[in-house]
Amino acid sequence: MFIMYVMLNFQINSTNGRSKLRAEKLFAVSFCIAMGICQCVYWIRAVEVAKHAFIGEDEKLYWTSGPEGSFFPWPREPGWLMVITPSTSRVDHLIFLSIKFYLYIPIAIGVTISFTYLGWCLGKFFYHELPNRKSS
Repeated sequence: MFIMYVMLNFQINSTNGRSKLRAEKLFAVSFCIAMGICQCVYWIRAVEVAKHAFIGEDEKLYWTSGPEGSFFPWPREPGWLMVITPSTSRVDHLIFLSIKFYLYIPIAIGVTISFTYLGWCLGKFFYHELPNRKSS
């Protein structure tokens, strides 16, 4: 929160005085960086967890050990018990298929772009332009 406060109270002027740092740019960049980092960390972990899962002949998701692992809300590896465990979550099945067919890359990019746009809209809505600082 402190970083956001500092960023909103900070203004950049170019040599000719035309360029101003606008709040929507700050919000957009902040949201983009935050969501980009979150997406990278989530999908790297999900790919690691996906090594412990497979699709059976009946088109269901199975874990290589039990108790079962999970992809949502945060990827968690299955337990150490050496039994094949069926997954009970359709969300896990969907996320596993997106990893298997490399759809997680465009999903991560799309989510990051969407949150960047959301940040831009929030910045535009709450702050029109940062106030000028007058030097004494």
